[in-house]
Amino acid sequence: MAFDQKNYRDQVLKPLAANKAVQASIQRATREIAEASQPPARTQALGLVDLAGLFAVETSFDSAGLEQHFRSVEALLNKAGQTNPGAAMLSRLLAAIKGASLPYTEPGFWQQLGKISQQAEQARLKAFGVALGKEYSTLRVITLAELRESARASGIPPSVSDKDLTAIAKTNQVDVVKEFEPPSVTLPDQLRRLNLAFRSIMDVVLYHEPDPVKRSNFQIIDTLRCAGQAVTVDDLTKTRNRTNQTSDDVTEAAKKAVISLQGVANGNAALQGVVLAWFVAFAQNLTRQGMMLVSAMETLTRTGLDPLDARRLLAKLGGTASGSSLADVTEKLASGALAEARRLLDAILGGTKPETPEAEAAVKAVSQAETKKANLIAAYQKALAAQDFPAAEDALTQARGIDREDDRLVTWAAQLPPPAPSNLRVALTAEGGAALSWRASPDPATRYIIVRSEGRAPVNPADGTRLAAKKAGGSFIDQHPPVAKPLVYGVFAFRQAGQYSLPATAQATLLPPVRDVAAMTNPTSVALSWKLSAGASTVRIKQTSDAAVQDLGSLTGTSRTVDGLKGGTPYAFTLTVQYRLPDGRTAESTPVTVEATPRGAANAVTDLKVVQAALPDGRPGMMASWQAVTGFAVELWSLPLDETCPAGVWVTRDELAERDGKQVTGALERTGQDERLRFYPLRDVRRIVALTIDGAKGLVGASAIAGSAPPPSEVEAIRFGQDIRVTFRWPHGDYAMRVAWHGGSGAKSVRVERDTYDRGNGIYITEAVDVAAVTVATIASVAGQDYIGGSVRIRLEALPQVVSYDLKLPRGMFGGRTVNVEAVSETFRGVGQVLAVVASGPTMPVNPSMGRLIGPLKLHLRDGGPAEASFDLPSTRSPYWVRLFAEPGSPFVLQDPPIRRMKG
Repeated sequence: MAFDQKNYRDQVLKPLAANKAVQASIQRATREIAEASQPPARTQALGLVDLAGLFAVETSFDSAGLEQHFRSVEALLNKAGQTNPGAAMLSRLLAAIKGASLPYTEPGFWQQLGKISQQAEQARLKAFGVALGKEYSTLRVITLAELRESARASGIPPSVSDKDLTAIAKTNQVDVVKEFEPPSVTLPDQLRRLNLAFRSIMDVVLYHEPDPVKRSNFQIIDTLRCAGQAVTVDDLTKTRNRTNQTSDDVTEAAKKAVISLQGVANGNAALQGVVLAWFVAFAQNLTRQGMMLVSAMETLTRTGLDPLDARRLLAKLGGTASGSSLADVTEKLASGALAEARRLLDAILGGTKPETPEAEAAVKAVSQAETKKANLIAAYQKALAAQDFPAAEDALTQARGIDREDDRLVTWAAQLPPPAPSNLRVALTAEGGAALSWRASPDPATRYIIVRSEGRAPVNPADGTRLAAKKAGGSFIDQHPPVAKPLVYGVFAFRQAGQYSLPATAQATLLPPVRDVAAMTNPTSVALSWKLSAGASTVRIKQTSDAAVQDLGSLTGTSRTVDGLKGGTPYAFTLTVQYRLPDGRTAESTPVTVEATPRGAANAVTDLKVVQAALPDGRPGMMASWQAVTGFAVELWSLPLDETCPAGVWVTRDELAERDGKQVTGALERTGQDERLRFYPLRDVRRIVALTIDGAKGLVGASAIAGSAPPPSEVEAIRFGQDIRVTFRWPHGDYAMRVAWHGGSGAKSVRVERDTYDRGNGIYITEAVDVAAVTVATIASVAGQDYIGGSVRIRLEALPQVVSYDLKLPRGMFGGRTVNVEAVSETFRGVGQVLAVVASGPTMPVNPSMGRLIGPLKLHLRDGGPAEASFDLPSTRSPYWVRLFAEPGSPFVLQDPPIRRMKG
C-alpha cells in the first residue's frame, strides 16, 4: 500500500503540533532509549508513546512493507521537520531507534511493542487517575468534556473509552457529572433578602413541613427533589395555606416570600429554575467574599443541599484548579517528579525558546536534574560492573529521588542483590549435622543459596555442592555433611530474578561425638552402647570412680561391657571419637560422659519413719529415716491425706505433682546402710511416701504421717443478738475443725465435722453475750490420733450486760427516811457496786457530781431472784431526785426506772 503523505500530515503531524503532552512523551522516550544499556530496556522505553500510531504502522505490513513504509515516513519527517516541531521530534525518535539497533522493520517487533504499549497505556491511565484525584481533590467533580480534555493533555490516547475514563476517575474519588447551565432568572428582591430564620429558599418552599430534617437533603440541578420526593408548585400552595393559619414574624416573612415565588414560578420547571438561580447567586456571593472552597461547600450543605449538587455548583462557578505554570515545574522538581516537570515545561514552552528569566531558570533546573540523573545512572552501571553493589544501590537511590516516575530505576534496584549475609556460624548438631545460622535480611523477598565446598571458599553458587537454592530465613541444617574434612560453607543472598550477593563464608571441620549413649547396669558390670557417624575411626573410653581415672583403651565397635565393678558405686564413662584427617593427623571429637551405678533390681523402702528432730542449724524440724536401697536413690514425696499411693506401684514425678505431691528436700545423711533426711516442718499434715528412683519412675514404698493441719481461711464471727455465727473455708484434705470460745463464764470448744457445718451453713454459739474471742483450728485425724493444726483467732466486742433497778422513795409525813432499791439482770451474775446520788431542785442529775453521793451499795445478783439494798435519805428539800450510777469499770450498765419513780 502506497504511503499517503496528506493523510499522515492531517492525522498525525497536525494534531501532534498542538499536543504538548504527547510531545513531552516523545522527548522522554528518545532520552530513555539513548540512556538504556540493554535492548529490553530500550524496547520498554518505547511503551511511553503510541509508536505505531505516530509512525502509521499497520498490522498487515511484512518486513519488506515496513522497510518501504519507514523510508517514506523518514523522507516526509525530514522535510516537514523544518516547520513542524512534532515532525522534528519524530525524526529524532526514529534516529534513536536506529541507533539502538532495534528491529523496527520486523513484524515481531511491533507485535511485542503492542503488548508493551498496552501495559504502558494502563500505567499511564492509572497515573492520570492519581493526578486527577489530586487536581480535583477539593470538589471532586468533573464533566465528561473536561475529563476528555485533561486526558488528552496528559497524553492519554483518544482510543481510551469514556467508560474507562469515568471508571478511573471514580476510582480516584472524582465524580463525572453532566454539564449544566445556570438559569437566566431575575430574582425578586423579596427572595434575595430572605428572613434569617430560613436557611435557604427551600425552607420557604417547604415551610408547610414543620420538621427541618424533612426539609434537608434536597437536589436542585438535574431535578428538584427532597428526601426522594419531587418538589412542585403544590408545595407552594401548601405553604401559602399554612401561613394563612398562623401569624408571627417568621410566618409573615414566609408568606411574603411564597407570594413572590408564586409570581415568578408558574410551573414545576420554572420553580426549579428559580431555586437553582437562588443557589447560584448564594454560591457566587460566598466565593466573592474570598471563602475557601471547602468552607463554601460546608456552608451550602448546611442549608440541606445535596453534597454532590453543592460540589457541582461550586465547580461550575470556577472552583477548579488553575492551569499549570512555571511554579508547578519547580514544585514537581522539588517533589522528585522529573518526568512531570519536563512534560509541563515542554507543554508551557511549546517548543519555543525561554523568553523570561523565570523560564530560563526552569529550563536550567530541569536540564541540571536530567544531567545529574544521567551521571548517577552511569555511576550505577560502573559500580555494577565492579560488583560494588552498595555503591550501585546508593546511585540508584539518589537517581530515584530525582525522578520517581522512572520505572527503570525501580527495576534495576530490584535486580541488585541484597547485602551479603553477616555473622555466619556453623555448629554441630546432636545428630551429626551442621547447623548454619546468619543474620537474615529484614526484606521478606530475600532468599539464600547455600553451597558447601572442601578446602576453599565457594566463589559463586555453582562452585561446590548446592545444599539449598531458595532458602528463606537465617538458618539451615546440612543433615549429612562429610566428617573430618575441612569444609567451607558459603551463603549467597538474592532477590527474585536478581543477581546474587558476595558470599558469607565459614569454615568447619566436623568431628561428631558419639550419640544415643546407653548404659545398662548389672550388680557388678555396666554394658555401654552408642552410635557413630560415618568416617569415625575408633572410640576411646575412660572410666572414673572416686576421682580415680582408668583408660579402658580404644575400639572400633559400638558397644563395650565393663566388668568387675563394685555394686552400688557410681561410675562415669567418658567416650571420645577419634578421626583420621586427610593429611594423616588424628583429631578427636568432644567427649561424651555417661554415669552408671552397678546394681540389681529396685526394691521398695519398707521401714520409713518420720519423727521430730533438730535441724543442722539447731532449729526444730523433722527427720525421716530408712534403710538404703543399694544402687538406687530414694526420694521423699508428701501428698494430701486423702490421696492414697499403694506400696509396690511405679509412678512418675509428674503423676505425683498432678495429685498435689511435693518433693521433700533437706539435708541428706548416710551412715553405712542407714539414710536420713532432715527437713523443715510441713505446713500441714501430709502423707510422706518413700520412692525408690529408677530413671524417670519411682517405686512406691512405705509411708508415714507428719506435719500439722493447715489453718482455715476466710474466718468470720458475727453476732446475731445474743448468738454468734462462725463461718470459714475448709482447707483441702480430710479434716475436722475445732471451734473454741472464751467469755466471762470460761472457755468452751466443740469439734465440728464437715456435714454438720454444711447442714447449718456455719456454727452457732448461743447465749454468747460475754464471748470476747472465737478460735477456729484444723484437726487432722490419722489412725485414731488427732493433729491440731494452725488456728485463726477472731476477737469480738462483748455485749454490755444490763442491770435494771427500781426505787421506793419515802412518801408523806410518816413515810420514814429509808430508800429501798431492787435490781434484776438477765445476764449479769455476781456482786455489783453502785452509787446513789441525791439532788434537790427541778433538774435530774446526769452524772454523780450533780448531787450528794451515798454508797457504794452492794447488789448481790444471783440466779432466781432480784438483789435488794437500802439507805437513809438525808435531809433534803423537795422536790428532789434519787438516781443510781454504776461505779467506773463495772461489767454492766444500769437501766433507770421511769422518771416518776426517781422523783420525790
